Amino acid sequence: MAGFWDFLSTLVSSKKDKDSSSVVVKNYISGNNNQKNNTANKGNGGRSNGANKSSRPSQSSQNAKKNASSITCVSLQSIRLYSTGSKGKVYTDKFYKSINHNFGIEVVLKNTSSNTQTIHLGHCIYDGSGNVVFKGNFSPKINPHSTLTHNIFVDAKAFAKMKSGKYKSQFWINDTKVQKAFFTVAYK
Repeated sequence: MAGFWDFLSTLVSSKKDKDSSSVVVKNYISGNNNQKNNTANKGNGGRSNGANKSSRPSQSSQNAKKNASSITCVSLQSIRLYSTGSKGKVYTDKFYKSINHNFGIEVVLKNTSSNTQTIHLGHCIYDGSGNVVFKGNFSPKINPHSTLTHNIFVDAKAFAKMKSGKYKSQFWINDTKVQKAFFTVAYK
């Protein structure tokens, strides 16, 4: 790290004329790894023609950075399946048609940013053949530096249509697959 600071001090103390190495250092420090300005200036002998004055990223790359940052700021902490009964929630991954009439999925989302995040939470349940049995889209708001418990309830009609077998519950945050959980429906 000391070598890096020595390098920077020699750049600052050297002549003020811009050369291609100062452009590379500026891009490296600012996080802009777009080297188009450097390659365009090599044909001029390192002198800028003023055509590439704007180092601001395009609107599409700004939107991509915003979407990427919201994905990294919000994470899915856990998925727990439960059935409801006289004692409340009973967490399980095996549901019996004779005992259970419906079930729910508890999702814990964590926001690590300093802004309130409104995310697009997608959810699908697939049977063993890959057919969609149940799907839903939700838009929960998560306060800064906090967790949110979101419950997805599968009603009795959808549960009655489910046959015995293995199922997969898949989740998406802002159209990016994040996590899945497996469960079984059986007759008892």
